[in-house]
Amino acid sequence: MENQTLKDKITDLINHHFEGPYWDFKAMWYQSNISLLHDIISMANNLENRDAYIIIGVDEDNNFQLDSRHDDIKRKNNNELASFLRDKKFFGTIRPYVKVDTLLIHSAEIDVITIKASNNTPFVLSEDFTDTIHGKPVKLLAHHVYTRINDSNTPKNSSADMDKVELLWRKRFGIGLSILEKMNLCLSNPNNWVYNDQLGSFFYKYDPLLILQIDRDMENVRIDRHEFYNMIATDPQYDMWHDYTITYNATTIFSGYAQYLDGGRELRCVPAEKSVHVNSHFYRYYYFVENTTNFMVDELFKIHYPNPYNYPSFREFIIIFKSDNELVNFEEYMQKNINLLTDDSIVYPANILQNNYNLDDNQNQQYITAKKIKFIYNNSFLKN
Repeated sequence: MENQTLKDKITDLINHHFEGPYWDFKAMWYQSNISLLHDIISMANNLENRDAYIIIGVDEDNNFQLDSRHDDIKRKNNNELASFLRDKKFFGTIRPYVKVDTLLIHSAEIDVITIKASNNTPFVLSEDFTDTIHGKPVKLLAHHVYTRINDSNTPKNSSADMDKVELLWRKRFGIGLSILEKMNLCLSNPNNWVYNDQLGSFFYKYDPLLILQIDRDMENVRIDRHEFYNMIATDPQYDMWHDYTITYNATTIFSGYAQYLDGGRELRCVPAEKSVHVNSHFYRYYYFVENTTNFMVDELFKIHYPNPYNYPSFREFIIIFKSDNELVNFEEYMQKNINLLTDDSIVYPANILQNNYNLDDNQNQQYITAKKIKFIYNNSFLKN
């Protein structure tokens, strides 16, 4: 299911005609806040280590018939759901990340609450939460762990069995993970790394065998790179690509390119690039995909080696895709809507078309094109 769209995934789950350990059906939106919170916490603590789905508009008691939620007065959008969770007292102030999507399936509007997989389990309330169901007060209990086993949540007045609680804590601490999984878990916590500028290295403070090393040997530096974003800086002649490696106990487990920008004032990971083309013209765009290793390394660099002058270039043109699937969808969208780049009658904001005096004509056009494509992503693709 990894390369499926959300609609494909949800349609498959509906066709199962049963609930499971990471998906649940509701005929309508929640009538009580406590039931909504209970389901979200239980799903966030699912034992499958994957995104979970609350699918609203599927009547389990009526042969899983679809029931459009178009006129459901209890519907919540993303902002309302985020505000709902923000008001609840969670242990360590760590809350599940959720979002709502509306899908049109067989002409019915089906709402899907996605609870994103996280290593911050178990999600636990730090204060009791009380609400009413059918006029009677009901509590979710502080310091109790709610999870989901098969198609059932831990009851509101109980806590999960100890072996399930242990499994969720092991997930948070990365116990039992492969070394690549552990690397990504550690990179997802960039504030837990220690940076040594003299050595050009980072180590993870809770496991110093995990090291990120930047190769500063001038014999290995890539000085033949002339990407436009290397040249925007005030001192572009000093901007170079360096190899970086991530090792565990002296064994290399990942490698990539790092670059010092603006005369060495900023350290960033080299972004990936793709192009959309028409005839013989290629239009390049630059990106990271959230939660990939390169993205997390870049986040690490931004925190520990920030530009004190607020160097703007990456923010202006780098696209951050939510997933590989979104990247693929954007590729298809750009190829079908290439006129957004080629039609001179389309008006872009002045800051998108702004030149940069450090660039030659070709580099400046690459810079403007990349900014245009990011503008299309934010203002056209995401809205469609």
